[in-house]
Amino acid sequence: MPNNKASGPSKISYEMIKYLSGKALDFSLLIANTCLSRGDIPADWREAVIYPIPKPHDFDAQLKNTRPITLLETVRKCVVKVVTNRLSNILADGKILQGGNFAGLPGGSTDVPIKMLDAIIHQHKHDSSDDQELWIVSQDISKAFDSMDLNMLKLALIRLHIPALLVQFILNLFT
Repeated sequence: MPNNKASGPSKISYEMIKYLSGKALDFSLLIANTCLSRGDIPADWREAVIYPIPKPHDFDAQLKNTRPITLLETVRKCVVKVVTNRLSNILADGKILQGGNFAGLPGGSTDVPIKMLDAIIHQHKHDSSDDQELWIVSQDISKAFDSMDLNMLKLALIRLHIPALLVQFILNLFT
């Protein structure tokens, strides 16, 4: 995890976690393993601190002129990072996702769709007359997971044969 990042509600930073040893490290691992074995997270991990960061123009006492940043508990983020990395590697190594659904996985890339779009534009320039238009629609789905339907997520995880306790753990992160 990166250094010099804002900590969550407990004020425990990544630097502090990196220097854990002995009983403190054992206890952190116990918390993480208990979460995974029970498929749940501590109540404190459901809390967050939201700070409104001003956008690069006048604030004018308008909340719409801010960008909220949510600070989650750092231990929670460490556990989620481990789970995400392991799950990503399994999905990538097993070639479980198909089509364009693998770009965010290890070894995945957005190269193919970008090259396809570039080829379409070049082909159109080469084949068409000057008065013929090419229309391309692009959809920004960068916030798509912010409003994901949890029932659909559950069904997708079950379809991928993700173990039931891990499905429950993931869903509990969002509730």
